[in-house]
Amino acid sequence: MVDLTATQLAERLGVTTRRARDLLRSEEITARQLANGMWLADSDAVARYEVSTSRGSGRTLDAATAWGCSGNSPASIQTG
Repeated sequence: MVDLTATQLAERLGVTTRRARDLLRSEEITARQLANGMWLADSDAVARYEVSTSRGSGRTLDAATAWGCSGNSPASIQTG
């Protein structure tokens, strides 16, 4: 296990150091805080976070794909 500082974490994730510290404080990424205030993030936890956030948000809801949300299936919609 290799530990990353908040600055290294920020560089790896492409976020600000402040955002990296927020992720550590909120325990979204497993880390420990030293007596001097420095955060050390577990690299395995960082990898898990990267995987969990790299998933797509799914199919967008447009007129062709959102009909299931309204309860109106294509078969029940009458045209003309």
